[in-house]
Amino acid sequence: MKRITIIYILAAMLVLLNGCEYHPLYDGQKLCVYDKYSGIIETDDKHIYLPEGDKLPYVLEIYGGEGKDHSIEIADPDMLDWEYAGSKVVNPPMMDSEVIPATISLFPLKRGDTTLTLRDDDTGESISVHVHVCQAYHALEIIDGQSRFAKGTVFSFRYGGSDNVLIIGRMGADNRDVEIIVEGRYEFVSIEERLFMEICFPADEFGLMDPDGTELFRRYAIQFSSGQSYSADLMLDRMNLGVISPVTKAVKDDISYDDWFLFRDVTDFDLSSPEWPEGQHFYVGNAWLIPDVALKY
Repeated sequence: MKRITIIYILAAMLVLLNGCEYHPLYDGQKLCVYDKYSGIIETDDKHIYLPEGDKLPYVLEIYGGEGKDHSIEIADPDMLDWEYAGSKVVNPPMMDSEVIPATISLFPLKRGDTTLTLRDDDTGESISVHVHVCQAYHALEIIDGQSRFAKGTVFSFRYGGSDNVLIIGRMGADNRDVEIIVEGRYEFVSIEERLFMEICFPADEFGLMDPDGTELFRRYAIQFSSGQSYSADLMLDRMNLGVISPVTKAVKDDISYDDWFLFRDVTDFDLSSPEWPEGQHFYVGNAWLIPDVALKY
């Protein structure tokens, strides 16, 4: 929020040097909320979208007003849980003091629509925001590799694996929306206790994604980036995909904290071999959830 604070920097320095606690993000400015996806929200009737089942909070930062006392009201409290953290100044009155804004952390509980109203109890100002808890999709983004899929390609599948539809797209500039390129099918499969992702998607004669192409089948062995692999259930769990069950289950007690995963194209390899030759491959990080409105045609 540097653009909000820059005009207050000199005043803040003077007050901090005098040993006083000062909040340059408040001090009578107009009450507003900052959403990292929507930007600054200063008026009612804006909309935000949360994926159902997400365990990570959706954080709104509060600026303006007096910044001391706030009230939060959720029209349907069964839809959202929330936590409030007040603003503070860290390390006053030093020159490297940090002003931390007040925040509201939202935790979706069930799908639906509701309204959140934030009120500054000192000034009487308020802002109401429409909150939509949506159908969620798991998203895996390619962050490196040498394969038919470019860096930034995203594989999306419905939360919980409730169908076998695979949506392949590319990450938008906002790092939230996914531009859909093709749709196909997928399965996570356990073969000899190792996890594989099998996909079918339309491709051109060179094996590249093409909505008007013919169906192409590929099989990818999933390993940790180090090359190790454990049971199918554990691998899914470590990718934040534990709610998706592989076709054949096998359970081990191993655990790993590596959050990069290697997808190796083994479509034409003998899967009973202890080692596979080098071939096309790509790396992904852990899966995260996106709302269905983030998938754009």
